[in-house]
Amino acid sequence: MLIRIYDSQNTTDPMKPKGLILAYTGKAAYNAGGTTIHSALLMPFNKSQLFSLSKEVLDNLSKLYQELQVAFIDEISMIGSRFLYSINNRLRNIKHVQTKYFGNIDIIFCGDFYQAQPIQDSLIFEQPTINNQTITHDFWKDNVKCFQLHMTMRQTNKRFISVLNRMRTNCQTSDDITYMNTSCMRPIPNDPTFPYLFYKNKDVAMHNKKMLMLMPGKEILINAIDENEENNDNFPAHQHTAILPPHLLIKLNMLVEMYACNYDAPDGLVNGADGIVKAYTHTNKVDVLWIKFHDPNIGHRQSRKLGHLYTSEIAHDWTPILRISKAMPMTSNMAPLKIRKQFPIQLACARTIHRSQGLTLDRLAFDPTGVQVHGLVYTALSHVRNIESLYLLNPLKHSNFKVKQKVNSEMQRLQTTAKWQLEYDCSSIQSLRSIFILSLNTRNLHVHITDICNDYDTMQSDILCLQETHMLLSMQNEYFKNFNCISSCIKHGVMILIKKNIIILEHINFEDCFVEALLAKIKVHTLQIAILNIYASPHANLNNILNVIAKALYHLDLNNIILILGDFNIDMVHCNQKTKQLETYMQNYNLHFLVDKTNSMHKSLIDHVWANLANIKYRIFVLDTYWSDHDTISLVLQL
Repeated sequence: MLIRIYDSQNTTDPMKPKGLILAYTGKAAYNAGGTTIHSALLMPFNKSQLFSLSKEVLDNLSKLYQELQVAFIDEISMIGSRFLYSINNRLRNIKHVQTKYFGNIDIIFCGDFYQAQPIQDSLIFEQPTINNQTITHDFWKDNVKCFQLHMTMRQTNKRFISVLNRMRTNCQTSDDITYMNTSCMRPIPNDPTFPYLFYKNKDVAMHNKKMLMLMPGKEILINAIDENEENNDNFPAHQHTAILPPHLLIKLNMLVEMYACNYDAPDGLVNGADGIVKAYTHTNKVDVLWIKFHDPNIGHRQSRKLGHLYTSEIAHDWTPILRISKAMPMTSNMAPLKIRKQFPIQLACARTIHRSQGLTLDRLAFDPTGVQVHGLVYTALSHVRNIESLYLLNPLKHSNFKVKQKVNSEMQRLQTTAKWQLEYDCSSIQSLRSIFILSLNTRNLHVHITDICNDYDTMQSDILCLQETHMLLSMQNEYFKNFNCISSCIKHGVMILIKKNIIILEHINFEDCFVEALLAKIKVHTLQIAILNIYASPHANLNNILNVIAKALYHLDLNNIILILGDFNIDMVHCNQKTKQLETYMQNYNLHFLVDKTNSMHKSLIDHVWANLANIKYRIFVLDTYWSDHDTISLVLQL
């Protein structure tokens, strides 16, 4: 949402990013709609050093990020102080601002210090050590403020959530341990694709080998192709990453994951993306592994790009994966650079807890045996959506839960002296005789009900006009207890929620082909206000909309305040015959268009507000809404 605000500002080049969404792992970056820190900033995977970029590469990054103003960095628990120091230096070089932290870019950190910690690095708030020397770097302590979020998004079971929250800080009770063991110590389904988590790599390797033997079918051995590379410039230092395996042994229908690279982050082909091997083909000297990813949104761009590889025997939801090339570590300065070509996948019947970072799992088997490391057991347990999906190979013990004292101390500091106090000031527009009216296409209210109920602007409004609700009245009454709910759900659904201190005089439903509408007449102070909430589907034509408006106006006194609003699916950005005809019709009833900003992520103006407010002071706002592609329109009438 913040990036969309930055993007809406006038700048030298509107095509260059104003904000970045970054994460440590590819899976988390994909989930957040961003990219990895390593890819965006060309960071080496060896966190002990920062490779200098060539002048040409650095110039290209500087041009790309010329308009950059803010960066979100997720998974901060896995980012160590040495890596943060390197990120700071890289951004200073890119922005050519050496005297300001991060090149004078605003940084917003997200994450949880009680989860998995950095590998071979100190905690992000500690002093970094470079080449065995501690460097004084007080950025975190002096500049970072904390705002804590309390809403759990992955789980819904209240008891499971409360138990996990206590285990997160090592405050679990004996009853919590008993509850988890009683609920989760049960036979695991006999399924070779059932995902397992272990603490140690040897246990992961042993389980994957076992599943490979148990899986029916013929083993497929894929050997790597090793070649000498004459031109070292083709593989700069920041691309020297994890070694690809010399041999890959798989079977069809085995669970695998992307490995050793973020193949295509925007397409979801990142480290940790998992799926089932469906086929291995060799056509026209091209080796292809066909993967059916568990997330159906992964691999669409890859499938379109390599569409010529599909045959009648290949299903449309299988994604083609090709070999990649990686530079192998050089044995000496005189040795030629070796390049290995191999498929970037590995067996994923089992994974380590660290490799599972960023995953949300519908089922999981976990072995907590011997795990006594800060945050790891809590991280593993919190991957599942509900406790019914979690299976334990061995019982949990109190000793499995460890929390570093330095983390507790830092969290205490962030929640007290470094606490960021958000302030909401609406005094400039709010008065005792103001009425707040909000309009929004919710894109299925049932899915986003918790988002709405936890949004300050929404719940402080006096009247909510919602479109595309797809929701029953009984469910509305359960969540909106301070409102009277008027609803129509012929197909898509419209709803008007009115605070209980406002008098409802009458309400009427209307429909015409692809248009649904709801009229509410209310009394505020001594004034009568009529509100017509409309949803017109993309299939509706202008006559359908005008017919509904005409039916509603027939029931109204045109001397009272009239508001006609909602999703018209007519883009007022474009001046054409349709928009002119609509405007002419509305002006015949002294109704004028109030919205002066685009109100969707597609830069369209299809959400309308028409009103006859000649003698009424008003203010109108378009507010970003992170969970809908429509923005919220907030109208304040000063009566």
